[in-house]
Formats: sequence, structure tokens, C-alpha cells
Amino acid sequence: MKKTSKLLKGMSIVYLILGVLNLISSVFSLLMKDSIESTLQSMGMSVPTISYILTLIGAIIMIVAGILGIMHKSKQSILYAVVILLVYYLGIFIYNTLSIGLAPLNLLSFLLPLLYTWGWYQSED
Repeated sequence: MKKTSKLLKGMSIVYLILGVLNLISSVFSLLMKDSIESTLQSMGMSVPTISYILTLIGAIIMIVAGILGIMHKSKQSILYAVVILLVYYLGIFIYNTLSIGLAPLNLLSFLLPLLYTWGWYQSED
């Protein structure tokens, strides 16, 4: 009998909400890319195009992880979402560390994937 933990269900809802908000934000950022870049150039700054792409990819990953956690077909399908989430957040952590330097608050970005992982661990298949 499948039993989804409350933590996994809650984290899935959080990921679904954050993913949708992130998707809306990244679509608007892409639509306003020219004005954002012109404003930043006037201040002597720039945003690499990869940042827009990573934000969009992250939104899709969050939405998929949220849907998989809510549906809870099997522990294996959620494990794939856990691995993809952890790889994504590790990649973002490395990207941020290389571009702006190591900031201790960047470690907090691992909090949500670790809670999602713990919820997966508590679930029964």
C-alpha cells in the first residue's frame, strides 16, 4: 500500500507553487530582457543569457517534482525527481559560487530539496 508522507505532500505543494511563480517570473524576464539589459548596462552591469535559461529550467524541474510528489505513483519516480532536484541545485550552487563567490546563504538553497528528500524517505511504497 502506498503511503505518502505529509512532508512529501507538503513539499510537493510548495514546489508546485514556487515552480509556477518561477515560470511566470522567467517568462516575464524573457519578454522584458531588452529593457532589463539596457537598465543594467546603464549601471555597468550585465546578466548572462544562461541565467534566463537556468531560471526557466528550474521552474520546469520544480513543477515536475511537485506533480510527481502529489501523484506519488512510486518511490522510484520520486527518487528520479530527488536526484534531478539535487543535481540542479548543486549546479546552481556551483554557478553562483563561480560567478559571485561563496556565500554562506547559498547553502540554504539546499534546504527545500533536502526536505523533499526526507519526505521521499518517509514515504512507503
